Amino acid sequence: MSRPKIAPGQLAAVEYTILAGGRVRARSRVRDDAGVLHPVKRVADTAEEALALLERRAAELSTGFEQLVTAASTIAQASAVWLEQLAAYGTVEGSTYDSYESTVRLIVVPTCGGVALRDLSVGRADRIIQRILAERGTSAARKARSVLSLVCGFVVRQDVIDRNPVRDVQRLPRSPKKESFLTPEQIEVVRMLMRAWRRPGRGRTRSCWRMAWTSCSAPAPASARSSPWSAGTAM
Repeated sequence: MSRPKIAPGQLAAVEYTILAGGRVRARSRVRDDAGVLHPVKRVADTAEEALALLERRAAELSTGFEQLVTAASTIAQASAVWLEQLAAYGTVEGSTYDSYESTVRLIVVPTCGGVALRDLSVGRADRIIQRILAERGTSAARKARSVLSLVCGFVVRQDVIDRNPVRDVQRLPRSPKKESFLTPEQIEVVRMLMRAWRRPGRGRTRSCWRMAWTSCSAPAPASARSSPWSAGTAM
């Protein structure tokens, strides 16, 4: 009966040799993704270290890889590695990276940085986000959920967890809508520009509307909210 074929990224039987000086040489073979066998050898102070070097080389020859985090890694550790990967590969703009880094440092790590990845269930992720919502508000909770989901996506790609638990947390409440009011002076500016726009012989362009919006974009003072002009003035 023939021997089972070595799978891509898998080491064949490892041979150890004690060298002069006490160091250990480990030798084996590994198959790449194309099915080609490669002889590999590494030297280290101990057999365990030599084997670890062989396994790393085997991962390099296939689509296997060295895991940068494990199930025992904490959210803080995984976040740090994720940020390092973003910086190394330049996959996001500098301003986006700065936003992610500040969210990790100021919100995620102080809240749940010590939680191990293997303990991050959907329920626990939901409770973490809800705590941030209660203690720091909607904006901080939204940032934390977004960044924590990205970190978990990275961990999934590292084959550490099977799914991203943050995707199934409950939705956060919407931020309150901001209301704006026009002062009587601003309304008069709009009317003046509209009359100029309607004047016979002038080309009707959108410039007047842009001027009106620019003139009236400043927030009205608090006193204007009680003015009769703020209660749905007809134009």
